[in-house]
Amino acid sequence: MDRLLSDEERIKRAEDLVERRKNSDLRISSESFSKEKSNNRIRKMLYQILICLIIYCSIFYIKNSNNQNLQFIVNNVNKALNYDVDFNKIYNFFSKKVEEFKTYIEEKSEDNTTTDDNVDENKAENNEESDDKQNEISSTEELGIGGAYEENEIKDSEIISEEEQMQLDANYIKSNYDLAKPIGTYIVTSEFGSREPNAIVSANHKGIDLGASVGTDIYSSLDGIVIEASDYGDYGTHLKIQTDDIVIIYAHCSKLFVKQGDKISKGEKIAEVGATGKATGPHLHFEVRAYSRAVNPRLIMEF
Repeated sequence: MDRLLSDEERIKRAEDLVERRKNSDLRISSESFSKEKSNNRIRKMLYQILICLIIYCSIFYIKNSNNQNLQFIVNNVNKALNYDVDFNKIYNFFSKKVEEFKTYIEEKSEDNTTTDDNVDENKAENNEESDDKQNEISSTEELGIGGAYEENEIKDSEIISEEEQMQLDANYIKSNYDLAKPIGTYIVTSEFGSREPNAIVSANHKGIDLGASVGTDIYSSLDGIVIEASDYGDYGTHLKIQTDDIVIIYAHCSKLFVKQGDKISKGEKIAEVGATGKATGPHLHFEVRAYSRAVNPRLIMEF
């Protein structure tokens, strides 16, 4: 029968055969592709499961571990996760700041405009003032008078030292008040001023220490009002009694017989000698202040 087929029919049959073979190859490749795709999905799923297991095991270990560093991390993470962020509050805050900034810019621009408008007037006024001053200076120079230059100079004689100021304060107290000694029998154990410091003794002593036995009576040196009666601080148990601008301190007492707010008369028994606070032994720390400035009691009375 092949002999009966024409050349065209033979060519057509050959083309059909080639086409069938191509289609069969495509079907085979598509099937293999689908199988490969399915295998990739399974492999990817297994990887994901493995990663999840690793993460879960890590979290379980960290959560149940006794390691303090890991527990610190977990606690901080929990705090961060539990922290509530109020976005509405943040938005309102920044909105307010933006409005304030806009207002500031507007006010600044208005001020600059006003300043520019007044520059010429200020310059004119300054020129007039400078002319007047120049005329004054020239007139004083002609007269041979120093004028304001001498009046504004600070003279060395007007500056006084601390010692001079203390002497002035002591003279003021002696002229206006009659202080009495606070205790009868005593020994001066530490003078007013600089001394060798240690853990208890201060370098700059603001009063005078009058050594006496514990329980020795202490009397008020002036009439006044108790502005402080306390057992706090380096003074220990102490009193501060004020008369006008004068304050007298009685420190390191063992007992107090008056309280804050009491009116005290000169010579009234107010306390007893002790060794409270920072004290090396029983004594009375007697301190006088004028206008908050410490004054050496020896400049006021004899000890």
